[in-house]
Amino acid sequence: MKHQERQLNQDLFTSLLASSCHELLANCLARRSLHCAEDQAIQLSRLPPARALKDMEAASHRVLLAIDRAEPIVVVGDYDADGATATATLVLGLRRMGATCQFVVPDRFRLGYGLSRALIEELLTRTRKTNTPPGLIITVDNGINAVEAVAYAKSEGLEVIVTDHHLPGAHQPDCLVVDPHREDCSFPFKTIAGVGLAFYLLIAVRTLLVKTKPKAQPVRIDDLLPLVAMGTVADLVRLCADNRRLVQQGLVRLRQGIAPLGLLAMFEAAGRDASQAVANDFGFAIAPMLNAAGRLTEMSLGIYCLMEADPTRAKAMAEELRELNQARKRIQQEQSEQALAMSQLMLNEAPESNLLVVSHADWHEGIVGLIASRLKERWGVPVFAFAPSRENPDLLKGSGRSVGGIHLRDCLARVDSLEPGLLDRFGGHAMAAGLTLKRNRLKDFNQRFNQAVKELYENSGALLAKGCILTDGELRAEQLCLESALALEDQVWGQGFEPPLFENHFQVLHQRPLKERHQRLRLGLLTKTGEPWAGEPLEAIWFNAPPTVETMLHLAYRLGVNRFRGWPELQLEIVADLRNEQLQ
Repeated sequence: MKHQERQLNQDLFTSLLASSCHELLANCLARRSLHCAEDQAIQLSRLPPARALKDMEAASHRVLLAIDRAEPIVVVGDYDADGATATATLVLGLRRMGATCQFVVPDRFRLGYGLSRALIEELLTRTRKTNTPPGLIITVDNGINAVEAVAYAKSEGLEVIVTDHHLPGAHQPDCLVVDPHREDCSFPFKTIAGVGLAFYLLIAVRTLLVKTKPKAQPVRIDDLLPLVAMGTVADLVRLCADNRRLVQQGLVRLRQGIAPLGLLAMFEAAGRDASQAVANDFGFAIAPMLNAAGRLTEMSLGIYCLMEADPTRAKAMAEELRELNQARKRIQQEQSEQALAMSQLMLNEAPESNLLVVSHADWHEGIVGLIASRLKERWGVPVFAFAPSRENPDLLKGSGRSVGGIHLRDCLARVDSLEPGLLDRFGGHAMAAGLTLKRNRLKDFNQRFNQAVKELYENSGALLAKGCILTDGELRAEQLCLESALALEDQVWGQGFEPPLFENHFQVLHQRPLKERHQRLRLGLLTKTGEPWAGEPLEAIWFNAPPTVETMLHLAYRLGVNRFRGWPELQLEIVADLRNEQLQ
């Protein structure tokens, strides 16, 4: 596995320093996709306006009409963290504006993803029994390809508004569609998450309320921004300047306790301090708890928790989500070990392979995305992991994770064009995608996907760069301190805006094995000439470390903050041994 140092934009670095940015933070920012120092400004006023979204004005008018008529509104969500936070955000916001609003999320094992005829039939059956059929359906994080489902809804007298951030197919549903990826939509913020679009719809409806009913009490929705932040981080959308603004604004309010009680309860259950929350807390602690409900049972529990106003009930539901996540971890650990062993054999047989496709008859379909993510991090190539469908054992449910430069959804679209009918259904983003195919077509998919990747990226440099570790260079001795770690921690990092990764040579002074192949190390910094630095030893942790750690190492690492005992301490988080040039 290769490694190289990110290129520094010297002009941007100078500009950031002039704006009083911390030197190390400025250095890291100037090696990423910032265009100018102003991209760091976090004011919400810098976001593009809601009216720039095609159909948003018409959608907000239709929602306000439903509120005025007291029409029941049903929000159709999705069973991942983005879909769950989008559902909770929209339902909570619309209820504050006077709407009669409920939600439904399809059972991933029975109904699959998104708005479908089967879901509408179940919804109508249930609501007709209570004489409360919906007048309006609003999708969040799904619906852009639900052409047949929308047609069926219309035949049953239901109106539909689609809000989605996925790429459209050849045909668009016959209804109001709010999706920045529409060809006729000029909205510049294309990487917005589903929860971001749900929040934008709330902004548009509230703006209309203020305009048409100036005497009405203003409705507060900014306390929902922590949900927007979590869904954005969890969905692995590219953290462009606008997404970073949404996440940063959510974190500001979360730290002040201005957030839904259910989210605060989840922080407590996860053992995290919401008053010191950082973006990583969403991705590595809170979102996994929420996703566990969707992976192992159904997401409704997670959404109800996020919406719960009673502290006692919120605490109980958060604890249930924590226990589900512990069960998820046990399943994932066992199945990931199987996948790692399997992938090692596959790469030994085909070391030049551009991707990995793995499958196992005993894997859980709710876990395959996590398996794909683990293998992608381990080998630095795109990965698809498959498990049998619970509802139909003749089908495989697959989830993929990609590396920079290779767009998974585009690759799947190319597979579909190369061999129509091979994929039962598919969808997703650049970095994460899902699909369903017949069990006996897995080998065909592997071949076609390899073909698609080669056709799309063989001449682009993406394949040559796969698995390459990009670092932000070496740190000086005086930069290896808690102040540096805290300055970096306060910045929003994530997909497409990766957290800083540094490299230096170290001597291992002490090592202590922990459970599950982890190692706690005490390191001494080495000079460029190989001489030990006379400063204090540095504490470090190495997850999934090799069985034997050598004395002299060339490490890629991140500056972390350990708050285990309530007091912040510097802790290096080791990512790779660059001397062996292999991710651990």
